[in-house]
Formats: sequence, structure tokens, C-alpha cells
Amino acid sequence: MKSVFLLSILLFGIVRSRDIDNEKRTEESVKRGLSNKCVARQTSSCLAIELVGYMDKILKTASFQLTGDMMIVDESNGTAAQMPVQSESLARAGTSLEDQAQQIIMDKLWNFATTRSLRYRIINNADVVISGKEERDGSFGVDVSIKAPKAIETGRAKNKNMAPILAAAAMKFGLLGALTFKGLYLIVGKALLISKIALLLATIIGLKKLTSPQVTD
Repeated sequence: MKSVFLLSILLFGIVRSRDIDNEKRTEESVKRGLSNKCVARQTSSCLAIELVGYMDKILKTASFQLTGDMMIVDESNGTAAQMPVQSESLARAGTSLEDQAQQIIMDKLWNFATTRSLRYRIINNADVVISGKEERDGSFGVDVSIKAPKAIETGRAKNKNMAPILAAAAMKFGLLGALTFKGLYLIVGKALLISKIALLLATIIGLKKLTSPQVTD
């Protein structure tokens, strides 16, 4: 009787420990778990950890120079790279590491798209700036503005006086409408590529689950 009681306590402790681990699962713990499974040669986990690492890399990049006059800039000043994926978001994604890795990738894609802007130099003292943002309803939105390259240094009053001149220059070149669509494509282009790979990862995980032997009681 005593041994049964001790065994029950032990089993309860194991189950409770697993529950606590799931409750406290963080981005870092998911990465560690994926790395361990990758070492065990589980292909889907290797692909997932590579994608997560790639997203970390591009979030840490301050700017991408596209052409001599065009670049993608991190408007968060590095803050986006320091934003960990919330445990609540991981909990909603599912219980498997691969499912949670997909959530990490998608959250990082969102952070990238909503903290970057496309800057296009139209004349020496004017940039067309197309910025991604999160709307109040949670959807993705875009702001289009015209700013001087040294907008922060010159001050608001001076920039306000320059606005009509810069707007006229942009309209003269006929760039505003075209650049909006081009900017959207360039800002989220990398994100769309990663999302397609994430879809491939989901397919691999699904096939793996279908082909795995089912355990029955």
C-alpha cells in the first residue's frame, strides 16, 4: 500500500512538472528543444530552427540597401529584435515544438513588417517613406510620407515648411502611387518568402504525423 502511494506521488509530480514546463515555455526553451531534436536528426526541427535563426538575423539588421536611392530601414531602432515572442502566443499555437516554432516565425514576420520602412530618395533633400504599421483592429497598414533625410536633426517646424515643396516634387515625378505598391512588396518580400517556407514546414510536420504509427491504449 505504501509503495502504491509513493508511486502515485511520483507520477503526479512528473505530470505536474510537464504542465509547469508547458506553462513556462518561452521562445528560448523552444529553440533549445528544436536544437536538441535537430541533433537527433529530425529534419523538420532542423528546418524550423534555421528559419527562426534567419528571422532573428534580419530583425537585427538595421537596414537593407536595395539600390543607390532605395533602402529598407528599421524604424524601431533595434527594439523589434529585442521583442521575445510571448508565452501566451506559444500556448495558443499548440503543444508540439514544431507548431510553436511556426508561431515564433509568424510573430517575427509581423514584427519585421510593422517596424520597417522603405525610403526612396527622389531629390537631394527629400525621401518618400513608406512604413508598415499595425492598425487598431490588428490588421496590417501602410503610411506614406515625404521627409527630409535629416528630419530628426532639422526639427518639426522646418520640416513642416518643407512639406508642400517635397509633395510637389514627388507628384512631379509621379512616384507616390507606384512606390506605395513597390514599397509594400519590398518591405514584406522577405517575409513572404519565409512564410512560404514556413508553409512547407507545416506540410512536412503534417506528413510526419500522418505516417507516424498511432499509439492506442
